[in-house]
Amino acid sequence: MIEVETALRQGLEALAAETASVVTPPSVGSIKLRARRDQAQSRRWPKVVTAIAVGIVVTTGAAAAVGVLPAPVESMLSEFRSWGFGANQGAERMASVTDGDLTYEVWQAPLDGGGNCVYDRVSGPDGDVNHGGASQCISEAEPRSTDRFLHLHYQQPVYDNSTGGRPGARQHSVSSGQLPLGATEAVFEFDDGTTLEVAAQREGYFITTFPHVRDGVRIVRVTAIDAEGHIVASHVAGQ
Repeated sequence: MIEVETALRQGLEALAAETASVVTPPSVGSIKLRARRDQAQSRRWPKVVTAIAVGIVVTTGAAAAVGVLPAPVESMLSEFRSWGFGANQGAERMASVTDGDLTYEVWQAPLDGGGNCVYDRVSGPDGDVNHGGASQCISEAEPRSTDRFLHLHYQQPVYDNSTGGRPGARQHSVSSGQLPLGATEAVFEFDDGTTLEVAAQREGYFITTFPHVRDGVRIVRVTAIDAEGHIVASHVAGQ
C-alpha cells in the first residue's frame, strides 16, 4: 500500500515538474498591462459616444448663440474686419420695418474686446439692395446712454423714391438709431409741423422710412420719449 502511494506521489510530482517546464505563467507586469488594454478596449465605444455627444452640444450651442447669418450679413462682417475691427462674434438683427416690397433692418455686431459695429440692411424680392446705408463701428465699449441717442442717423430732407423718380437714389429716406435707456419711442418733427412716432424694438433700436410724410420736408428735431410721454432726450437736427 505504502509503495503504491509512494509511487503515485512520485508520479504526480514528476508530472507537475514536466508541466511547469512547458507552461510558463505570465509575469505580474504583463497581467496588469493586459488588464489595462482590455479595459481600454471595453470602454472605447462609450468614449467615442461621449465625444460625439459633446461635439453635438457645443456645435448646437454655437449655432444657437450666433445663428445662421444671411450671406450678405457675413459679407458685411468681413468688410468690418477689413477695416481693422474684430467682428468675429456674429451679428444680431435689432430692428426692422417693411415699406412696400423692401425690408429695412438694423444689425449689430459685437467686437472682440468691446465695442460694436452697427449697419442698416435693405433687402427685397431679388435679394439685398446696395443702398449706401449707414454703417458705424465703435472700438470701445459704450454702454447704452441715459440721455442721448446712439448710432442715430437720418437725412434732413425726406424723400420717397418708390416710383423711381430719382435715378440711382435709394427707394426711401431711412433713419435708425438706439434710444436712451427708459425711452420707448422716437418722435420726428418736420418743418411743416407734422410728426412721426417710431416705436423702439430690441434694446431700444429702431429703424423707419417716412410713410405718409410729404416728399421734401425737413427733419428739425428727433425726440426720445418714455411710455408716459415724458422727454428723455432731444436732438436738434444739424447739431
